[in-house]
Order: sequence, then C-alpha cells, then structure tokens
Amino acid sequence: MTEYIKRFFDQTDFNVRCDWGLEGVRALRDSSDLIIIVDVLSFSTAVDVATARGATVIPYRFKDETVEAFA
Repeated sequence: MTEYIKRFFDQTDFNVRCDWGLEGVRALRDSSDLIIIVDVLSFSTAVDVATARGATVIPYRFKDETVEAFA
C-alpha cells in the first residue's frame, strides 16, 4: 500500500474507527486498544460460497416446526 493511500485512510485522529476485512484489522491493530468484529454478512457469504460451487439455495423464513415439511 502506498504511503498516500495509508494517509488517506488513516483514522488515528478518531476515537471510533471502522474498517473492512482482514486488511482493515491489520490496519487498525497497532493503533487500537480494542477491535470488535461484527459479522453481519454470514448469511449472504454462505449463500455466495454455496452458489459459487453450484448449489441452489432456497432460504426459508421461519425457524419452527414447518421447516421440516418445507425441506
């Protein structure tokens, strides 16, 4: 990463900093007291991985006794 890019994305002047992915964690690890990782994309990531490998995904909205009949 060039020095310009590093300076452009530098967040050290802020109390709360946000970033994305492994590179984001690497960028923040030395200047942060605490890093919180929020996984909000687990469903969409799982669907992307499955469909990229040829699977068909049919999501079902309810997590109750009707799921077995749907399956």
